[in-house]
Amino acid sequence: MADYTEKLTDAKAMGFIDQVGDVFKGLPHLPSSIVDILVKIAPWLALLGGVLGLIAGPLIGILGSLGSIMTLSPYFMFVTIVTMVVTLANSILLLMAFSPLRQQMMRGWVFLFWAQLLSVVDIVLSLLQGQTASIVGGLIGLAIGFYILFEIRGSYKGSPKKAE
Repeated sequence: MADYTEKLTDAKAMGFIDQVGDVFKGLPHLPSSIVDILVKIAPWLALLGGVLGLIAGPLIGILGSLGSIMTLSPYFMFVTIVTMVVTLANSILLLMAFSPLRQQMMRGWVFLFWAQLLSVVDIVLSLLQGQTASIVGGLIGLAIGFYILFEIRGSYKGSPKKAE
């Protein structure tokens, strides 16, 4: 697992994160009191999301498998597997973020960033399934999530490569 986390926090990854952050630089900033509140609750939201995702991932797999058997659809099975894997990966990233977020370490923020980026996969799956309402909602949620992430980024300290 250490090899994967190093890739998520290496110089190339951080350069990509900075490029995404440039999109949000010109937007109005949240008041510092709101940023402080968000920084305090972020670890707990990450923990809650991680735990719920660990429950939801297998449920998606089980229910999706039953649905694909009933419809005899390999496409539905593919979507189910990808959704389950993305949900579990997202959960792992959120759980890995918990401890460093409590210590206000940049490494935790970086894990939140990558968890948020996984939302793009859900949007693409919605696009492939023709669910336009999900796409619009997903894009709005993605934009708001990244906006909030980059608003709180300055509250986290250290290099993302430092050990927890």
